[in-house]
Amino acid sequence: MSQYIAQAIANMYAALAEAAITCIKVSTVIPGSSLSISYPPSAGTFTNEAAAAISRIASILLNHGASLMLNVYSYFAYAADTDFISLDYALLRPGAPSAGDQNLEYDNIFDGMVDAFYAALEKINQPGLTVAVTESGWPTAGNEPITSPENAETYNRNLLNHVEEGRGTPRRPSQPLDVYFFAMFNEDLKQAGIEQHWGFFYPNMQPVYSFWQCP
Repeated sequence: MSQYIAQAIANMYAALAEAAITCIKVSTVIPGSSLSISYPPSAGTFTNEAAAAISRIASILLNHGASLMLNVYSYFAYAADTDFISLDYALLRPGAPSAGDQNLEYDNIFDGMVDAFYAALEKINQPGLTVAVTESGWPTAGNEPITSPENAETYNRNLLNHVEEGRGTPRRPSQPLDVYFFAMFNEDLKQAGIEQHWGFFYPNMQPVYSFWQCP
């Protein structure tokens, strides 16, 4: 399917242009699995299959001033390597031990994951393309004690504060980043485990934890 995405995006832009619509951007989302190397961030590299597809997509997006969309899940990176990654580093807690990569310092894993994509884009000669994070979050249950309402609130609140500071990432310090939380609601029809527990709210509209200022 990946070989058709660039053409589909180009076709949608052509249709928008024919209708004289210039205010709508078209993009696509790529997952973390599109990287064959993600650590350290400077070594970020796309898989061979992804590199070919993303190179074509990136050229179109750059021509239209659109950002490439990423799914960035710090939880999965931490849960896969709790012996090496500290929870404070994964939750963006202030004062977490930093990690060096070339001449850059990382005080949280989220920035490192985003910068791995930037490094991968540079390797396919697309250094000018911006990115937006269209999914990030932390589950509240399903893999205790890593998953909990407290950890989810901490991660999401610290991520919100981090983004609102507008300082970008170590690799792109002057580039503010748009981030979207996943998800608004718990999804009780999904597979049992963490997949049911990413939401800010239960299906009955009650909050899983206090985050949004709701009446």
